[in-house]
Amino acid sequence: MSLASPLNLLWLATLIPVVVFYILKIRLRRVPVSTILFWRQIYDEHQPRSIWQRLRHWLSLLAQVVLILLLVGALADPFFAWETRQLRRIVLIVDNSASMNATDVSPSRLSAARDEALRVIRGMRFRDELAVVTAGGAPRVVCGFSSHGRTLSHAVDDVTSTDNPTRVNEAVELARRLLGERQDEHQREIVVLTDTANANPTGLAPVARGLLHDSNGESPTTPPNSNEEDVVQKPENHRGKPGGGKTELIVRRFGTNTGNVGITQFQVRRSLIDPLGYEILAEVTNASDEPVECRLEIDLNADIVDVVPLKLTPGQRWSQSFEKTSADGGHLTAMLDRADALAADNRAWAVLPKREMMPVTLVSEGNLFLQKVFESNPLVTLTRIDPPVWKPEAGSRQPLSPFLPSPNAGITVLHRQIPEVLPSGAVLVIDPRGSCDAWQLGEPIQNPIVQQQEKDSPLLGHVRLDNVVMPEARQLKFASDEGVKVLARSLTGDPLLATIERPGQKVLLLTVNLDEGDLPL
Repeated sequence: MSLASPLNLLWLATLIPVVVFYILKIRLRRVPVSTILFWRQIYDEHQPRSIWQRLRHWLSLLAQVVLILLLVGALADPFFAWETRQLRRIVLIVDNSASMNATDVSPSRLSAARDEALRVIRGMRFRDELAVVTAGGAPRVVCGFSSHGRTLSHAVDDVTSTDNPTRVNEAVELARRLLGERQDEHQREIVVLTDTANANPTGLAPVARGLLHDSNGESPTTPPNSNEEDVVQKPENHRGKPGGGKTELIVRRFGTNTGNVGITQFQVRRSLIDPLGYEILAEVTNASDEPVECRLEIDLNADIVDVVPLKLTPGQRWSQSFEKTSADGGHLTAMLDRADALAADNRAWAVLPKREMMPVTLVSEGNLFLQKVFESNPLVTLTRIDPPVWKPEAGSRQPLSPFLPSPNAGITVLHRQIPEVLPSGAVLVIDPRGSCDAWQLGEPIQNPIVQQQEKDSPLLGHVRLDNVVMPEARQLKFASDEGVKVLARSLTGDPLLATIERPGQKVLLLTVNLDEGDLPL
């Protein structure tokens, strides 16, 4: 036998004053009286004759000594050697997923699970070790193996509710790995506190299902809508192997089979066709046994987008896509006006990206097709500059930058007339009629045919130039091949479409004449 707290044996010193008080005799007080005749007569009549009367003081002393010995023994916490061979290593899995926020169990399923976890901690024996793992979302070890009750209790109290899905199967696998790190013969337990029906043996993953057998070797079938517990144990001991010893999987469920209607899917994306359009996908599921009537409200930044009345039969799954238009982004909110035990799935959120306005500066003498292309896009803020303000004067061309409203913002479109030095930022050059710092202009090309096209380029996605009639283009010779990528070439190898990337500058060059041919169409 050993003692868990041998220092508490010092409390045996309390026996000394108890024994001393019994040994000391009380000094009798002398009182003068007129005669002792009557006192002697009383003494003779009440003289102690039985053994009890003679030993009652010593028995009282013995009782007090025994009581002190028992108290000190309890404080010293003795244990036998065989008890250390029956220690338990417990992994406590607390499901803090969204469904554990349901209030069909007062105050909530998660609070009831925390109380049960604290009860398990208080029931630990000496030298038992316990670890706390959460199963809401990705499994997480809140507290590693410890036998300190206060530390474990604080870890359980720190388990907060989440809106994540339950991951009981993954948490059980994590618990098995934690237990497998210890090569011993101690008893092993995995305690799962959850409300999900997937904690049933038939619903667990094969890894966890391998732990589940009752005394007859069959899987238990406790209904998932009760607060009962399943205690099942794998009969193999696996001693001498990693993770050896008995392994038990204990599942305690919380909650009742209450009806619930919730939003099971809510997504939004921008339209691939309409610059201002966006699409909403919403799905509502009736998980109750009764028909339900409710309304689905969709808001964008607190402005109502749509209201849909719903009539759902038991178990029905309703879904619909909505097409809306708005350049503004923000938070889309879907709400159900029906209250139930689980409020987490009565509201859903999605983020709609905002369509930013793109400033475009068009430097052109005037081209109807080119101008209408930009004006047709509602996200473009178009500004047109007349090129004569920077045409060659006194044998040189003035730089374009002073005439641009914001040279580094948006896109600068140069049609035919170009400066000697291209402006910084994003530049689109169409049908250049002069040379600049990036290229030297050559002779015209009549009826060019596209012979090579970079189909993997994002600029040419869903675009085919080989069937477009282009009566005229221009030969170019780049000043440097660095940063130049040709996206389309003619049969003669001349570039028709190319990109030029330089520090602080991105240029897209199209050498085709827009006034002739069907490219503008």
